[in-house]
Amino acid sequence: MEKYKTVRLGDVVEIKTGRLDANAADIDGLYPFYTCADIPLRINKVLGDYECILLIGNGANTGKVFHNKGPFNAYQRTYILKPTRIENCRYLYWFLNFKTKYFLTRSIGSATNYIKLGDITRLLIPLYKASEQNSIVSSLDFISSIITKHKQLLNKYDELIKSRFIEMFGDPITNPMGWKKDSIEKFTDIISGYPFDSSKYTETGIKICGGLIIMPNNIQWKDCKYWKEIEGFEDYLLEAKDIVIAMDRPWISDGFKIAEIKNNDLPVLLIQRTARIRCKEINNKYLYWIFNLGNFDKHCKVTGSLVPHISLKDIKSFEIPIPPIELQNDFASFVQQIDKSKFAVQKSLEKAETLYKSLMQQYFA
Repeated sequence: MEKYKTVRLGDVVEIKTGRLDANAADIDGLYPFYTCADIPLRINKVLGDYECILLIGNGANTGKVFHNKGPFNAYQRTYILKPTRIENCRYLYWFLNFKTKYFLTRSIGSATNYIKLGDITRLLIPLYKASEQNSIVSSLDFISSIITKHKQLLNKYDELIKSRFIEMFGDPITNPMGWKKDSIEKFTDIISGYPFDSSKYTETGIKICGGLIIMPNNIQWKDCKYWKEIEGFEDYLLEAKDIVIAMDRPWISDGFKIAEIKNNDLPVLLIQRTARIRCKEINNKYLYWIFNLGNFDKHCKVTGSLVPHISLKDIKSFEIPIPPIELQNDFASFVQQIDKSKFAVQKSLEKAETLYKSLMQQYFA
């Protein structure tokens, strides 16, 4: 597939900006109202009634892209891009998604970052023929739908585990079964990682696990760093069944950044600002799901405005119900069966995401 020219984005799209209107938030109005926080309201005053792309220009969702059809309005610092010389509007959507990191690195401002209009208009976009744009859109839409379905299936498995947990133990917050409660420090060994020198990372070797690659119920090993040897760092070696928690920015839009170390992950070293929890007198599967279901976020005293952080004290002092170990083990057996299905879906998801990144690079780099 050959692109026949590269052009400035400002030459092939019409760009408008949203507006600040004190009377805009009329919930009895006719049209959706998009804000920088992605809060849909409805208003009477219409900025457009065409197919277009919305690019969030500031706030928590800076760089986020939406494909819109029909009448709408949008808040200030939301850019509205209508293609004029791009045949397929969704082609523009995928291109802007590819440029998300660019927008984030170019955004300016101290309290609230924002994207300058000039940084959008000056972007160079490969302009393919209409038939090729349609082919690109079909490919990316297809692989995106596969990724979405895999993520939805993983969420369903997690919901099944949560339902089973509540059925066996009751709500861990209200503790309707009256289980004795105690801090997890009494049943676990908890440490934080070592401050490895990033200038001495290697291309291969021992994997390093830290908060940057810990995602909710998953670790993105493909993005991990490596250390050359274990000697001298034995205290920071992880074991299968260890629970790891990101202590910096522990909560993201997808949930709590917690994961479990598997046998095939090893050997792994733990880096600073990451917690390792090793269970001694409690089942690790039970404890893992207590963190997800037991209001741990309400318990923590999160510090830091730019980089929210939780402490080892937050983790150690977390009080949880302690049901009989036999019941915990029964729950763990159920989870292990579900985890086998989740593992297969996770592998398929990773392959789909790798293909998606490869296609985006091929089409737009």
